[in-house]
Amino acid sequence: MKGLRVRDIMIQEVTILKRNDKLTLADDIMQLGRIRHLPVLGDDTEQLVGIVSQRDLFRGALARALG
Repeated sequence: MKGLRVRDIMIQEVTILKRNDKLTLADDIMQLGRIRHLPVLGDDTEQLVGIVSQRDLFRGALARALG
């Protein structure tokens, strides 16, 4: 990997979510696209505000199931 740069292996067509999108949308995108992480942008800006992962969705579903 010596000599390789991030730009050499990164995906350029990135699927994104907006901060107020429903978690079901995130789950659907991840399952259909076989994606484990999605960048989240602000609703009024194109600024990155976070990343949601499959693990985050699992943790949220578990917490809901356990009450």
